[in-house]
Amino acid sequence: MRAAWAACVGSLIASAAIAPQAITPSTAHAADEACTSSVGTYVLRPSGSSNAAKKRTLAKYMDWGPKGSESSFFDTEFTAQIAAASKLFTAPNGLIYEISSSDRDAPLKSYKDNTATGGALLTPVKSYKPNWAGAKRVWSNGKRIFVVSDDTVNVLEQSAPATGDGTISLIATLPRSSRLTEIITAQDVWMVGSVIYTLSTDGAIAHRTYLETKDSAGTIKPTLGATVTDKTGLSGVTQAWSPGPGVINTLSTTDDPDTTGRISKSTTDPFTTINDEVTVGVLGDVMAAPASCLADADPNIVPHFGTRRERPADRAGNNRPRHTATVEHGHGKVHAGQRTARRRPGGHRHRCRRRRRQRQCLRSEGARAEQGDHHRRRHLVGDASASPPRGCAHGHGRQPWRIEPQRHHDRDHHLRRPRPRHRRPGRRTAAPAHGPAGREQRGRDRCGGGDR
Repeated sequence: MRAAWAACVGSLIASAAIAPQAITPSTAHAADEACTSSVGTYVLRPSGSSNAAKKRTLAKYMDWGPKGSESSFFDTEFTAQIAAASKLFTAPNGLIYEISSSDRDAPLKSYKDNTATGGALLTPVKSYKPNWAGAKRVWSNGKRIFVVSDDTVNVLEQSAPATGDGTISLIATLPRSSRLTEIITAQDVWMVGSVIYTLSTDGAIAHRTYLETKDSAGTIKPTLGATVTDKTGLSGVTQAWSPGPGVINTLSTTDDPDTTGRISKSTTDPFTTINDEVTVGVLGDVMAAPASCLADADPNIVPHFGTRRERPADRAGNNRPRHTATVEHGHGKVHAGQRTARRRPGGHRHRCRRRRRQRQCLRSEGARAEQGDHHRRRHLVGDASASPPRGCAHGHGRQPWRIEPQRHHDRDHHLRRPRPRHRRPGRRTAAPAHGPAGREQRGRDRCGGGDR
């Protein structure tokens, strides 16, 4: 009986060694708190110039609430310059790979997006020797890298999918089949975990599962599962990607500059459009760093990138309603760490500023009096053709010359000088009765003293 049991166990182990297994996502999650409600998305914008050697701009966007109907897609304003001849592909954990045709010593480079921790968008990690400049398409799920060249799909392994500084080695080649032809001839290809999605040229989205088996010698044998069509008849869709499992974003382009670059969001199983227009105006090659698990966005958190900010509460203690227009690209944006409300300056600041300007005005008035008494006299007698003293008008503090109603039919002189205060009998003062110094002293007396 024991021998029969041992033989049964041995057969089970042997069958498990050759059974097809799907490649698990590069980042596992143990609980719902490990899921994310915002996913970084990268757009390689066109240069917009006829110069083929001009560099292009890589911009980082955030897909906020990627699995909800009220999701947002906003620009973080983090950018980096990319050579015109370079190609990019992304992987989970914020990894960005650059395929360079001009750098022979390092034709493949890996970068880490450290903007979430205050670093650069493209932080160099490691350089590699494989030259994929002639590849038709390259994509990755983190642990595996797929390279399409000459109707062949090579599968490579990244030994450090979380950091991007491991070794890259060829492990297998996908066998030729009709399922492989669908991938090679597709308009766009992306991957989430072990599922490979394709967007065909006729507007159909389909997926299949990538499987791997090992023979007795330990050699990996890759295969593709059956093709499942998710959606057909998509018109004007040029690109598609997934921020995570169960969600597909599409990009549509038109001849109308007001509607081109429109991003729509849909869910799978079954394919259902939940937001037909998340934003518009996104132009370029879109690449996402898909997450292994997506969570619903907290409605009490303002869409942001960087420091977490809760929505301000009203007087009743309730959270204010969400303003979705502030995060739409082209209709206002929420940037990294930006406040959504401005504090109204206090009135005491304005009062102090007015008093300070008043004192400065009096001092400058006395200095100008020494330069030209005739020019100043025109203002004292109320010449309407003359401009008011500089620094003492147009809202810069209280004016030393006040405007009064016409009196005694004085129609030609509507600007009247305030009557000076006379010295009290027996009061001693160092200020002379006449001259510029006396006029400055009298101005201080009218305005409540000196530099107080």
